[in-house]
Amino acid sequence: MSPKSSAELEQIISLRGQYTDDAVLACLWVLKQRNELSTSNLELLEQLESKSEQEQKRTVAKEKRKKREAKEVAKLYFDFFTFRAHSRIVPGIIYANTIIYVAMLIAGIHPMEPSPYDLLLWGGNLTELSLGYQPWRLVTHIFLHGSVIHILMNMAILAYIGPMVEVTLGRKWFILAYLITGIGAGIASAAWNVNLVSVGASGSIFGLFGLTLSILITSNEQGLKRAFIPNILWFVGYNIVFGLTRTGIDNAAHIGGLITGMMLGFILGLSTLKNISILERVTQANRR
Repeated sequence: MSPKSSAELEQIISLRGQYTDDAVLACLWVLKQRNELSTSNLELLEQLESKSEQEQKRTVAKEKRKKREAKEVAKLYFDFFTFRAHSRIVPGIIYANTIIYVAMLIAGIHPMEPSPYDLLLWGGNLTELSLGYQPWRLVTHIFLHGSVIHILMNMAILAYIGPMVEVTLGRKWFILAYLITGIGAGIASAAWNVNLVSVGASGSIFGLFGLTLSILITSNEQGLKRAFIPNILWFVGYNIVFGLTRTGIDNAAHIGGLITGMMLGFILGLSTLKNISILERVTQANRR
């Protein structure tokens, strides 16, 4: 700005609507140094300096808030991963699924491509039976898997989301939630995939994500919302879109479990858990 003449600087100031505040402020500072600042421009300089100072304070406050939120999120993730040792039902479900799968292998069922008939014998979900005279299949199919990859992926995701839900709900409610969402997923699958045998824990797992999402939405804990809601939405959205582009993925069960979980989560979030802090339960579990 210094090489410009005072007249040029005055022109920039007069056309300040076309320039940034910083550019106009620089012009005013140069004129002030030259002792050529008019009274009106002096008032403008004071206004812009005050505005600039306020913006700097807001920027500093924003940065501090971001750092504080980052620390809160980091703590939440730390708590999330450290309270897993207090989960009892989730490991039990993982053991049960694994034992059943190993038993299926011992019985001679193919580890990667079991036949629909074999899965049906072990309790697979089939429209005519599950929605007819054998409704127990809506439960048993939750504990069956069709391949090594299938069970490994489902159990890994269950180990991720399950402990937080278990600690938040308590063991009895968690068992009920797991079974109810699995049944909801089974009904959706049987209604949509007529004459196809379906198995897997993914319906219940999507149900846990849906339940967690609803509880977080009804919660006042902003830190938890920022930490987990984007991840849940990404996981659910990605897997549903992925399921639409691949064969052999039971998207009906995923969506059915998700909706059932969300409905159950809203009921619990607005009633049983209304005055219960999710973070408080997690923290208490870590102190045990």
